Amino acid sequence: MRFRALLRDRIVHAIVVLDTPAFSRTVGMNTWARPIAPIHYEGKTKLDFETIVASKGVKKLGPKEGRTKEAAGVRLTWKATGEDTGYATSVYEMDLPPGKGIPIHSHPYAEVFYVVTGHTDFLRIGENGQQEWVRCGPGDTLIAPMNALHAFHNHTSEPSRFLSTSVYYHEVFFETYAPTVNIDDPLPAEKEPTEADGAQYLQLLKDAMRVHMYAPQMNAASGLEVLRDLEKRNQNSVVVR
Repeated sequence: MRFRALLRDRIVHAIVVLDTPAFSRTVGMNTWARPIAPIHYEGKTKLDFETIVASKGVKKLGPKEGRTKEAAGVRLTWKATGEDTGYATSVYEMDLPPGKGIPIHSHPYAEVFYVVTGHTDFLRIGENGQQEWVRCGPGDTLIAPMNALHAFHNHTSEPSRFLSTSVYYHEVFFETYAPTVNIDDPLPAEKEPTEADGAQYLQLLKDAMRVHMYAPQMNAASGLEVLRDLEKRNQNSVVVR
């Protein structure tokens, strides 16, 4: 078998079956790879460039498996990380208890939510600046485009579960600022927030700008006010579409 490939700005995956008559297949994928010198393959027993085995990296995660992070009183579990996907996408699963949610924020990349069980209310900002709530149930998908302000809360009496898919950079925020926890440990007990809690939360919102996670509340005069506003959003019933 004689095989010759010239790689410029492409990645080539070569699959060679050595125990059969000469057979090879190449799959090209455009990328920003640096041009390299021509590669020559002669014979059937050696490849001059790295091959990707079909089964390498393929894995299964069962319920509760994955790294769990805690932020703003809720938890998420990474089901696919940047390391798993060539740093292209990240997927987390969240079990959102009643009366819990994530405050309004935006980031320079899209995020796609898919509700598995229960109902989750997603906040969006209308063309005239008005706040609109969109209720999503099992099988519903919610798309938050890049830079779109959004939030989500569970205003029902039952827990909800959804998946979130975005770019790897979304994962960076949680890996930087959210502690890793045991998924089976109970959530922290509810308590009246203090000034110290508010100051810590406000600083977190400001620090998040370092990884381009923007929250309008970062400009608030008091972090305690931000926490109390979040509590109201979690508890108040809303009109949803």
